[in-house]
Order: sequence, then C-alpha cells, then structure tokens
Amino acid sequence: MPENVKPPKNSVPTAAEAKNATELAKENFIAKQLEKLSSDINNAANSGRYDIKNDGTLCLEVKRRLKDLGYEVIIGYKCTNGNQYKESYYTISWR
Repeated sequence: MPENVKPPKNSVPTAAEAKNATELAKENFIAKQLEKLSSDINNAANSGRYDIKNDGTLCLEVKRRLKDLGYEVIIGYKCTNGNQYKESYYTISWR
C-alpha cells in the first residue's frame, strides 16, 4: 500500500484475529454459564436438594465439563398448553 494511502479505520480483521476473538467469546460465554450453574448448584445443595432444573439450554461444552465433574446432565424439550413449539429445559443432578 502506498505511504500516502491509509487503510480504513474499520478494516477487516485477519482470519487469525477473528478466530481468536471467537474463541475468547465462546470461553467467556462458557465461563458465565458455569458461574451461574455453580451458584445454582451450591444453593440447591445447601437446601438439601440433589438437583437443579431450569428452562433453557446448555451449550455442549458446558454439558461436557459438568459430566467430567461427575454430574448427570439431562437436556429435554416439552410442549406446553397444546403449543406446537417445544420449550427446552435441563436437569443437573449429583446423586
């Protein structure tokens, strides 16, 4: 590029930069989900329960990490009120 020509301010990142940004974003998402689950698990255990149940989904990496820690993880879907749309939920147990 000639010296008098400057690249645009919002230039396209390199593939390596995009990959690093993606991996960092994924790891941050996983860490946040595990932090929330840790709090939920501790609250349930302190209440004498052996599981937590929540609506929503878990990413596969979070599920894998929980299983590696010895938890049973069930992800399911339910239809409510005759609705044609499925709602997801998960159960994490440690019995």
